[in-house]
Amino acid sequence: MESTGTMNRIRASMLPAYNDCPRRAAARQFRREIEKAGYKLNDELPSIGAAVGTATHAVAEEYFRAKMEAREFSQDTAVESAISELQEKTKSGCIWDDTTPSIDTARVQIKRMANAYIESVGKNTIPLAVEIRIEAEISEGWILSGQIDLAAEAKDGGIHLRDIKTGAISRSHHSQLGAYSLLLRSDTPEGLPSNVSAASIDFVKRTPKRNPQEGVVTTDYDISLCEKTAYYTIQRIKTDFEKFKETNNPFGFAENSMSMLCNKTYCIAFGTEFCPITKGITEK
Repeated sequence: MESTGTMNRIRASMLPAYNDCPRRAAARQFRREIEKAGYKLNDELPSIGAAVGTATHAVAEEYFRAKMEAREFSQDTAVESAISELQEKTKSGCIWDDTTPSIDTARVQIKRMANAYIESVGKNTIPLAVEIRIEAEISEGWILSGQIDLAAEAKDGGIHLRDIKTGAISRSHHSQLGAYSLLLRSDTPEGLPSNVSAASIDFVKRTPKRNPQEGVVTTDYDISLCEKTAYYTIQRIKTDFEKFKETNNPFGFAENSMSMLCNKTYCIAFGTEFCPITKGITEK
């Protein structure tokens, strides 16, 4: 495959998924290059789980912006705005599930998930910046980019990286937080402290409407370990991608058919020639 001369992009948020199944993550991130090589990938509909998570993020973002600007925050208004955005993004189709079978259920979940986060984390956090977009050229032909949910004030005066995650279970996000830290090292936005001294994932579980909302679970991460994990994951992605460019062989990206996300709902490569091993798998 000949180079187009364009920059290849690695997103910080793709790194944990790459460590779970490189081929699934590559199919999403490098779809254009993969389809140009002759592989047809499946169409992708938004999942309601991801949409509810995005909406919860939006409410939290508005809360922190109001807090930073010392203005009134209306949670009901923020929730309705997030719901409107969700409806717009899913009007062409959406993968609903048993936990969120309708828009009415989604509204209840978003409101109580956002409330749980604000009460548990938001009110005890001093925000410095929200939704920080950073990108950096990490080597010739490669860009690392990321959007950091929240840079909060750490106890020592540095930056406390905080990222909200939603879903059924909490997973490891060392590489994503490490990539954020590396990006901040390369280009600290004006007005922010120069050092990242803490990092956390705040997990808000999406539970069925009939069940009470569970509390937020905060997991603290070691920054040094996060950065090392991010660095070596990034090197692996670059090596695997270059190998694919040379050979057009999907086996340049390892597959993990044991992944919990190895099915057509969550993987656009499932059952295609780009991942032939999944053609004989019964979906989980």
